[in-house]
Amino acid sequence: MPRGILIASGLLLAISAIPLFRPHQAWPKPQIEAGSDTFAQVRLPRGADAENLFPFEFAGRKASLVEDLSSGECIPRYRLFAEDLFEPFDPGISGYRITALAITDLDRDGNPELAITQREPCGGGGLGSFALLEYTDGKLQPHHLPAITEREASAVGGELATEHRVTLPAGHERFRVTHNTVEVSFMLRPPVTAAFPNGKLLRTLVYGFGADGFCLLSTSDAG
Repeated sequence: MPRGILIASGLLLAISAIPLFRPHQAWPKPQIEAGSDTFAQVRLPRGADAENLFPFEFAGRKASLVEDLSSGECIPRYRLFAEDLFEPFDPGISGYRITALAITDLDRDGNPELAITQREPCGGGGLGSFALLEYTDGKLQPHHLPAITEREASAVGGELATEHRVTLPAGHERFRVTHNTVEVSFMLRPPVTAAFPNGKLLRTLVYGFGADGFCLLSTSDAG
């Protein structure tokens, strides 16, 4: 048998071996944020096993996120499953560990989304990223935050700062999802002045999500 067919067959067997759910495991409803009917944070309790399964409800169906650590904690792999909603889905996060998973409807269109935050588990400075998977037309459609521009990373006090070298966060952002926004925070290093005695400034960009994708709503700074 040609080597290519053997490899393809091995991949198919590996994927089919990942279970949709364990029969003995309950399917708890995710904890809903108080006062919100469009936001739920999925708990991610991890054990010592090479495989972790995180059950939740999505669009009224039983769903699960499977974390496969068989290749080591530094190379986690993931699969998403949902009964009668979509085919087993690979979110394409190999090499990153999912640190937060939320169910949202940021644009209030009735199509639920999975908001996924991930970060490198080993080395690399702990770089992270964020993706939004919207369920529409029977499949998960990925949406990504826009890249942070030099202006967004260099404006201090509402004006463009030209006296210091711009350093884009490049993966060092921190992400927070609420019931209607996504917040992206990162550290700036303006010149040491009376206003910035530590030479550090925490910037937060707040994004909304609508029919045209993500849009920047506001910017705030904290010394």
